Amino acid sequence: MAMGLQLLIGSVPLAVLAGMTEDPAAIQWSFTFVVVLLTLALLGSALVYVLWMSVLTEVPLNQANAFSFLAPIFGLIIGVC
Repeated sequence: MAMGLQLLIGSVPLAVLAGMTEDPAAIQWSFTFVVVLLTLALLGSALVYVLWMSVLTEVPLNQANAFSFLAPIFGLIIGVC
């Protein structure tokens, strides 16, 4: 619940800001763009969330929480690849 609220609180202002400042027609929907977008969405978000939840079933939260601070680093690495 707490993680979902954090994602919601962060995503709503970003969505509003993007809606006000970006032009959706400027996106060039190429094959490469779609592959990168799906890779980031599935591997960088969905898979990581599932793995995190599976880790929490095995490891106490106080030990696993330290790794949550590595999420931005992993996101940047996946984004560069």
